[in-house]
Amino acid sequence: MCFVVVFVWSAMVGTLIGSDPTRLYFLKDWVNLLNYTVWCPLYIGFGAVLIATIIRGSGELKQLVRQNEAGSRPVGSYRSIFSILLLVLVVSLFANAKFMTENLNPAIYPRNYWFIDHVMPDGSRVIGAFGFYYGLLNFCLLLFSLLVAAAFVSEFRLVLQIAESLDHVKAGSSMTTEVLRTRLTTFTQAYLAGKLAVASYMGNALVWKTSQAQHSNNLAVLGGALTLFGVVLLSIPRYYIELQWFRLRAAMPSAAESDPEYEDLRLWEVDFLGGSWKPKLVAHVLDTLMIGGFISSFWL
Repeated sequence: MCFVVVFVWSAMVGTLIGSDPTRLYFLKDWVNLLNYTVWCPLYIGFGAVLIATIIRGSGELKQLVRQNEAGSRPVGSYRSIFSILLLVLVVSLFANAKFMTENLNPAIYPRNYWFIDHVMPDGSRVIGAFGFYYGLLNFCLLLFSLLVAAAFVSEFRLVLQIAESLDHVKAGSSMTTEVLRTRLTTFTQAYLAGKLAVASYMGNALVWKTSQAQHSNNLAVLGGALTLFGVVLLSIPRYYIELQWFRLRAAMPSAAESDPEYEDLRLWEVDFLGGSWKPKLVAHVLDTLMIGGFISSFWL
């Protein structure tokens, strides 16, 4: 929809293609063409899968948390959800307003984009209905992206609670590594969706970076957020719960495990998007091709 509406609208207002050297026409705007046809569909799709996976599987994961930690008051939960949604909405509004202001700045974007209605005699750019639609489109994409980040943070918190509850879980049942891996299936699926979404957002950021003559504040914030979430925070829950599980097994060795080793708690294969995926292999490929080199590619 991002591509189709913009394509049709730009054709109607005469900014689809042309020869004015001061204007960047839509079919010559390879950055937005690539974003609308590749990166946006990818991060929207994987982000939606991440949110759906967390909502669907959170109840199963909460069974691994101590009752006194998992049993929060419904009213408090509703207030937290409302506060998060309100914060996401406010941040989206302010960030999008800043983004649209940057699009009117010739120092950042030297050429007039296809959504610019006209330029005043003093050089200031004016947007019309098409520009307002472009702003609304980016607001919706930003709002969705922040909801994806909020969902990830909620999963992050839940997995940390599970890690702190592993001694209780192991003491109350004959928990083995294979059983724990199976019970963490939802986490592995969310981890996989998160990796794919982050890689897509990074691709979007790297492409967006090439369109700016002078890097904007919004681009710097996006790069910082992706560095924090994608390079640092995304893997912390997995490593933390694996370290807690190793510590617990080392402190309480069984007859079958007199000298336990550190073990990866991700399933080798997991049902994902209608097929069988290998999370470890996918994570390795994404880390090698995109995530691992993002800092040097974006910041240097």
